[in-house]
Amino acid sequence: MKRFLWLGILFLSASWLFLISQFTIPDLIAGLLCVITGTLCIIGGISRNTKKQPQIRYVVLLIPLIASLLFVPFPYNLGLIVLTLGLLASLLCYRFERLQAVPLGISLAGILLLLQTMVFPLYVSFVSHGHRLDILSLVISPLANFLGFRTSTNNGLLFVQTIQQTSAVTITWEKLGFFLTLNLFLGALFLFVILFKRRQILKNTMIFLVAGALYLLLRFIAILALYLTTTELSVFWDPLLTTLSFLPFCLLLMKILPLPVIGDLAIQAPALHLTKKDLVALILIILLVSSLTGAFLYQDPGSKKTGRILIDEYHSQWEDTLRPLDTEWYGLLSTYNYYSWAHWLKDHYPVETNINETFSADLLSSYDILILKCPTESYTTQEVQSIKDFVQHGGGLYLIGDHTNVFGMNTFLNQVSEEFGIRFRTDATYELGTGDLSTYTPDLYFSHPVMRHVPRFEFMTSCTLEPTSLSAYLRMENIIIGDRLISEPGTYSTENFFRESIASPDSEY
Repeated sequence: MKRFLWLGILFLSASWLFLISQFTIPDLIAGLLCVITGTLCIIGGISRNTKKQPQIRYVVLLIPLIASLLFVPFPYNLGLIVLTLGLLASLLCYRFERLQAVPLGISLAGILLLLQTMVFPLYVSFVSHGHRLDILSLVISPLANFLGFRTSTNNGLLFVQTIQQTSAVTITWEKLGFFLTLNLFLGALFLFVILFKRRQILKNTMIFLVAGALYLLLRFIAILALYLTTTELSVFWDPLLTTLSFLPFCLLLMKILPLPVIGDLAIQAPALHLTKKDLVALILIILLVSSLTGAFLYQDPGSKKTGRILIDEYHSQWEDTLRPLDTEWYGLLSTYNYYSWAHWLKDHYPVETNINETFSADLLSSYDILILKCPTESYTTQEVQSIKDFVQHGGGLYLIGDHTNVFGMNTFLNQVSEEFGIRFRTDATYELGTGDLSTYTPDLYFSHPVMRHVPRFEFMTSCTLEPTSLSAYLRMENIIIGDRLISEPGTYSTENFFRESIASPDSEY
């Protein structure tokens, strides 16, 4: 029965694939079924190891738990909900010794879900700043060749040759299944802490990491083989398939990381005796965690300015702001037109347009915000330096690019943006799985000041951004992080730089 603990961790970890809008539209029923199944497995895994009745004092934790439920939105409060149910179950089962595994198992499941919830924002921030793992192509290629594939590498891409064609494949955190692996690791670490002593915890953790790394590589090759057979790119992100693909890993963990023999160790809740010193320590810990969380999430909005805006038309022959969008003229420039946007800005701020001057310190000193939109020609070195000085002295810089480096826009914008550690990529984004346009909705509680008053933002095949260095990676602020997106590389073989297919294995999601 103890082996059910590994299955419980898998199903609880996989529930987030169904509940969070990361790769697919949330499936509440499937997600809750995973939570219920995982919780039952946890209960079954500890049923013969639970010897002692839990202390009724734990019920006092219901007060902060229920209060937290009022502020934390679903599904991120799922751990709190399950933990609350576990404490309530302890009241119902308090006098029944044979049922003690039920409240304890539910509580353990809640704690695990809570741990995974706390780590999720860190995962999002970490992965969103850099999806690709090009260096792994040098490892996966020889391993795949050993298993019978015909592969090679170039510039971080993995090329796989079949009878029909040669496919370029990118290796990313998402394609490796890192999100589910991270959740499994948190569950395993939690299991090690409550079941083993310190030395054994370290040993088991190292075994898990080594086995997990090797399994991720082999799993990637297996999923790639499935894609080459079906040509369905969804095999990389489908929640059900992803969950099933980690079942062999759980079976492997049952073999290489056996849990203590039943009877050797009883799983029970620790004693709850709070002295004054314990209470002070608990309050200090809460303050420390709150302070660190606030420091991590807080974004300085800067000082308020008068809002004098300069829109640059001198370097742009696209998305014109000078000629009205009306029925007096037609063509591409009448359709791809920013006049209404500029007019809307003028209703709220003083706006001027630059049509005949290169950028200089004197020109920019009269404005608070500079907007560079869709440039179709390059900036001089002196102009870039003037813009950089303008920003360093408190000026705001708003850069607007487009998909796939069309008309060289992103190349020209990168002349400026790379001075601040940001690079516009030459790709186009779509809604994952459908190819439709994408919509971003800011977080209810932790949205960036730039997006604080934006209820939603719709994108039409926009490009993505990436940091230019490790330093930029660490300093980059998370203003907009999209979900359920696929990034398709651009191509110079078509007029608009769009590729014919939006479901290729060198895409990222």
